Amino acid sequence: MIGFMPMLSKELRELGSSLKILYIPIVFTLLTIMQPVTLKMLPTLLKDASNLPEGTIIQIPDPSVIDVMGSLLPKFGSLGSIIIILIIMGEIAGERASGVMAMVFAKPISYVGYFAAKLIAGSLLVIVSLFAGMIISSYYTEIMFDKVDWLDAMLGTLLYVPYILMTVAITLCCSAFMKSQVGAGGVAFVLYLVLTMVPQYLGSFFRKVSPSHLVDTASNVIMGVADTHIVAPLVGTLVLCSVFIAAGMLLLRRQEV
Repeated sequence: MIGFMPMLSKELRELGSSLKILYIPIVFTLLTIMQPVTLKMLPTLLKDASNLPEGTIIQIPDPSVIDVMGSLLPKFGSLGSIIIILIIMGEIAGERASGVMAMVFAKPISYVGYFAAKLIAGSLLVIVSLFAGMIISSYYTEIMFDKVDWLDAMLGTLLYVPYILMTVAITLCCSAFMKSQVGAGGVAFVLYLVLTMVPQYLGSFFRKVSPSHLVDTASNVIMGVADTHIVAPLVGTLVLCSVFIAAGMLLLRRQEV
């Protein structure tokens, strides 16, 4: 991969100079922390908002720490993926439109090195942001509810990583193919919806290997529930990642700079 390290160094410096390394973890933290805060305040909100007759008693059982922790990743879900798409969609298409890509490839940098640097920098950003959000949300869950099993929380988050890497790979692939940032984001979002929602209608095998099943499995791990169906969705998601990475590199090579 000719020119990989200089490109990676450039991408990492840009994460700092653009402040993405600061505000993306904050955004991810806000997405995840909303769940424990909302569940804690729900009885009060319902009491204040309801227009029920005087004397009516609303009894809502307090959620357990397991219920709260198990809902963090699904709550992150689609909105988190949309944010990832918005972050990544202009990485290649934007540089092509601005002419930066032409200047980059005037130097001894290969297409593979260029794409790999973008992929690793973007992946590091979202992984660090995800773990920051989950750590802070788990901490506040422990304060507001009960003791958190930190080992299960981190293992479940780690199992969720291929899911967000798939979103990064899809978006980079679309960015390599499309000339417009908006077009790349739109196509990436459609592909994301297809890959996460359609498999549940295609039979048991596709449900077992689907990325959505990986989210359910990761949530079960966070809740401390023994899940024997980890391998199938993990392998299925990693295969999709590999397919989109390979396709992105191929499309980048064939597109005009």
